[in-house]
Amino acid sequence: MAKLKDVAELAGVSIAAVSLYINGKSKGRMSLETQRKIEQAIAETGYVPTHHPEDSSASAAPDGTK
Repeated sequence: MAKLKDVAELAGVSIAAVSLYINGKSKGRMSLETQRKIEQAIAETGYVPTHHPEDSSASAAPDGTK
């Protein structure tokens, strides 16, 4: 399974740039060329972002209860 780091290395950009792109925050922060490189690297690696709910683990007890 491809990781964010793999996408960044293939695209020749930073992990932060890939993260911005994946989270929809790249508009106005990077060139269209860079965005295309990231898109291509995602396609080539088969990267699939994982979703980590921000509040579920922080407030849950070790047994999964709140």
